[in-house]
Amino acid sequence: KGLTNPDATPEQTRVAVKAIETLNGNWRSPGGAVKFNTVTPSVTGRWFSGNQTWPWDTWKQAFAMAHFNPDIAKENIRAVFSWQI
Repeated sequence: KGLTNPDATPEQTRVAVKAIETLNGNWRSPGGAVKFNTVTPSVTGRWFSGNQTWPWDTWKQAFAMAHFNPDIAKENIRAVFSWQI
């Protein structure tokens, strides 16, 4: 679906585009023990170590990404569930 709000102001559109770019930029492909695509909160923040999945953030990321990248949104949830005990 992407950006489909005709009532959005130019500023709102810029923020939405930046959010989409950030989420897509933080997307990580499966690798090693992680068998699903995932999104990390930050690729530069030292406290996130660049490639970690955080359950608290995952749900919010998936909700947002469901509007423009639904397959990755689902994979992001699967990545967290695959590590549940």
